[in-house]
Amino acid sequence: MVRNAGCRRPDFGLKDVFGCSFTGIVKDTRWDSYQMVRMAHPVFAGMDIERAEMIMNE
Repeated sequence: MVRNAGCRRPDFGLKDVFGCSFTGIVKDTRWDSYQMVRMAHPVFAGMDIERAEMIMNE
C-alpha cells in the first residue's frame, strides 16, 4: 500500500540514497538549461561531443 500517494513530500524520497535534500529554493531555469562539456564521459555515448561545447539540460 502506498501512503500519501500524490501528496507533496517535505523532502526528496531518495535523499538518503543520493545524499541530497531539498533546500526550498525554487529557481526559473528556462534561460540557463545548458551544461558545458569539459571531457568525454559514458553519458555522452552516441552524441557528437567532439565538436560540442555545450549540451541542453532540459
